[in-house]
Amino acid sequence: MAQSRGNAATRRNRHGAVLDPDRSRLDHHRQGRVARARSLDQLGPGPDAAGRVARDVAGDRATQACAGRRHLRRILAAAPRQLVQANRGADGPAGARRDGSAADRRQYAHRLRTGANPHRSLHHARRRMIDVTVHPSIDAIPAAEWDRLFPHELEDHAYLRAIERAGLAGFRYLYFAVRDEGRLLAAVPAFVTDYRLDTTMQGAMRHVVEALTKLFPRLFRIPMLSLGSPVTERCRVGYAPESSAEQRAAWLDAILAQMETVAAREKFGMLAVKDAPLEEPVWQQVCPRHGLRLLPGLPGATLEIPWHDLDGYLESLGTSSRKDLRRKRRAGSALRIEWRTSLDGIADDVQRLYRETLVHAEFSFEELTPAYFENVLRDMPGRALCVTYHEGDKLVAFNLVLRDAERLLDKFLGMDYAAMDRYNLYHVSWLENIRCCIDRHIGVYEAGQGLHREKLRLGCSLHANALWYHHRNRLVDGVFARFERLARMDRFDDLPVDPESSARRA
Repeated sequence: MAQSRGNAATRRNRHGAVLDPDRSRLDHHRQGRVARARSLDQLGPGPDAAGRVARDVAGDRATQACAGRRHLRRILAAAPRQLVQANRGADGPAGARRDGSAADRRQYAHRLRTGANPHRSLHHARRRMIDVTVHPSIDAIPAAEWDRLFPHELEDHAYLRAIERAGLAGFRYLYFAVRDEGRLLAAVPAFVTDYRLDTTMQGAMRHVVEALTKLFPRLFRIPMLSLGSPVTERCRVGYAPESSAEQRAAWLDAILAQMETVAAREKFGMLAVKDAPLEEPVWQQVCPRHGLRLLPGLPGATLEIPWHDLDGYLESLGTSSRKDLRRKRRAGSALRIEWRTSLDGIADDVQRLYRETLVHAEFSFEELTPAYFENVLRDMPGRALCVTYHEGDKLVAFNLVLRDAERLLDKFLGMDYAAMDRYNLYHVSWLENIRCCIDRHIGVYEAGQGLHREKLRLGCSLHANALWYHHRNRLVDGVFARFERLARMDRFDDLPVDPESSARRA
């Protein structure tokens, strides 16, 4: 009975050749040679023997082709699962580019037809594919690898590490990395927070939303995953220096796809990109593919420094602006100004001034901790400094700045509001930063966001930023699309601006 079942399970053609459609490699050439080796004597004499041989060979080939098609249909049906499993990395599920698509199945089938080992080929293909990984700490990426992607960036690996360890309330940090065979190709910081819908609102509307937030906190506080950082000027994606524009677009596309995967897994309601530079076309090219919409953000301001002294800068301004700054410069001449590398002896005063300034801010997204200032100064020696302004022994203002040989970046300004008008602290610190750039031959002063109309008056040029966002719930996203004008940062362009009452310049 066992032999009988074996014979029943074995399929043969009419010449006795065994057909096995389930074998993993279909050797058509070998079976063709067997069929052609049959002699005319085996098939019997007769004038039509040659024709019978040709018909038999054609029949063998047709039978083999049918078996091959049945085998490939089974392979193609299973290919999506096999492809995803074969390409799943150690750091997480397969990415958007390894999803068992039709193109992947065709490639898999082609390897079978050509006699290649499909699993070996898939392993080789996986190694050549990019992997998008997500890390909860920037320590997972060596500083040298990260900074190679961000040349000339002041807000570098050390700065992001200082933020991560500062303990900012309500924020968690992630870092997306794109690799090929272990080599870092692209990277970008990200953060998770509960986004308050009244963050960028003012006036009566803000008071209404604040009241509704207390009643319905889950409705007006949305878990959000955003590229960028709450304490950087712009969202910069670092790319391998030798990469092309097409590669950069593909890597950003893969990052956003992985971002969607993370949001779905952790049930984040909103996806965003904070302060993406509009002059980088890759954002407009890739973000709409993922359903992200653009909102204008606050522009950043930069000032080129071609002058040899401070008087040269003042002469470049209009007459009224020049006279105004010279008057304010004289008013601040009584202050003692120091450039410090630590907060030894003044840490409490710095935090007091920061909190006083934060209270007067038009809107704020994050609240800095004492550890933030201490970490930045400690972890970025020679590049992070605190400029202090004393009235006698009393600290009346401080300014945290980052600098290298090419740029000076103005991060945060804290002021004593009782002394603000008396010494014109905003403009005195502005002139001190320009003086430092001139003395050290630094070519660019980055003045950050906010008060951009005043910064235009002081000679700056503006660069536009954008907020890209969408809600993962289509119904909620549709509501946001209708009312998003209430959250547009450019709504405040025409509001009166008093530079001396600003909470911060970054």
